[in-house]
Amino acid sequence: MAMAKRLLSAVAAAALAALVAVALRNAPPKLEDTALDAKFANFRDWILQHSGTGPGGDRWRAARSPLGGYGLFTDDALAEGAAMVHVPLTLMLTGARAPAGALDHPAITAAIAEPDLAGILPLALALLRERAAGNSSKWAPYIATMSTETPSYAALADDIKGSDLEVHLARRNTLDALAASAVEQALGAEMRDGLAWALATVRSRAILLTTQSASETSGGKQNRAHTQRDTRWCPDGDLCPALVPLMDLLNHQFEDEARTTGTEAWRESYVWRASRHFAAGDEVLWSYGPKPSSAMLLSYGFVVDDNPNEAVSVFMNVKKDEPTADARREVLRAAAAQLGSAHQQPQPGADGIVRFRRADQRSGPIGLNDLAVARTLTCPTAALKGAQAALIAGRPVSKSNELDALNLLRKMASYRLEGYAGGSAEDDDARLAAGTGSAAWRMVVRTRRAEKRLLRGALREIERRISRVAKDGIGAVRRPPKPSERAAAGT
Repeated sequence: MAMAKRLLSAVAAAALAALVAVALRNAPPKLEDTALDAKFANFRDWILQHSGTGPGGDRWRAARSPLGGYGLFTDDALAEGAAMVHVPLTLMLTGARAPAGALDHPAITAAIAEPDLAGILPLALALLRERAAGNSSKWAPYIATMSTETPSYAALADDIKGSDLEVHLARRNTLDALAASAVEQALGAEMRDGLAWALATVRSRAILLTTQSASETSGGKQNRAHTQRDTRWCPDGDLCPALVPLMDLLNHQFEDEARTTGTEAWRESYVWRASRHFAAGDEVLWSYGPKPSSAMLLSYGFVVDDNPNEAVSVFMNVKKDEPTADARREVLRAAAAQLGSAHQQPQPGADGIVRFRRADQRSGPIGLNDLAVARTLTCPTAALKGAQAALIAGRPVSKSNELDALNLLRKMASYRLEGYAGGSAEDDDARLAAGTGSAAWRMVVRTRRAEKRLLRGALREIERRISRVAKDGIGAVRRPPKPSERAAAGT
């Protein structure tokens, strides 16, 4: 009898739980959720009406993602190599749609001369123009799905202190102020007031496309006569930023889940194909690129713990009163080009950049270019001329110079580690475990915690290298790979 009562009790509890689950599923959704769902349904219809397709053609949906916001889901299994997203060029929004005459205004011309605003500002102006057009804009269903919020970290300045985010945010704020001033002069205060939103949207969504295709699309019409690349909105000459509906619905995963395979139908569309199998019902993901947490947060508004691309940058300068300052700067530029890090541009006014990385990356916490920078800055003046070839090639010069270089790196890593807000990484662990604070604050704390952990690992590696070099000399230094070896390794 007792066993029967327990069985009946268990059945009743299970039935009650099932009723609660059904009630929750059938509960009326929030008004704002219903409105957003309707906007995405309209967006899907718009994509299909204009010959865009997702997985399986029309066998896809935009739905709420467990990663946050909305994502792209496939209703059928998607095989490796299958077309994942297909978007005609006529649906892509580029800087060619910026307000008439805006890009010729002297203030705008001066602003887009800044590399970090070139391409981005014209596209932001194009987006503002289409948003102002309301439902008469071709892109109205697409713009309706975009967040209306503008991320801001102004209230978290004390929490950001010492992190890479602080450096990048200060630079971005300077550029955005320049852009706002230029837009107000050229287009008025109303356009300026929406610029922060437009810049944030473009930075988080834009994809670089080859100008051969992108430059032929203007206002949704093919223009075969337009063969000159407009450097006002496509400054790179090879790649142009564009807003690509549907493609920017894909959420991020560190592994490269999709690849661009080129264009179809003679430059009239782009196709992205899956690089792995997706089961029916899966969310289709792709990689936003090998970015550290500070870049992920600033561009996309989120961070992911255990980021394999974590990095902390230190900007270095040649001493102003150094008689060989120009020669050292030339060595730094040549070494960056030789060692494949020329794309790592130092901030304005800096001569070189050292980028500490995770220990499990191919280069380890300290790359060849990082050592080349430190070796160049610490090389004795009398020895610099004879050491240039070794410095540029990433080879050690002497035992004493190697120790000086490593000690400089140790000093820089320690200096950065001491400058963070919030104490140690363990202190940040405790703050996050408390479960308090805004979502933005938690993202900032996770970012600085990751950087602190990385720098501690870099310091341990530097100490090990110092010990090895002190004991065994420069023979203990790992030989840098030859260019052919780097190419074979994909570096």
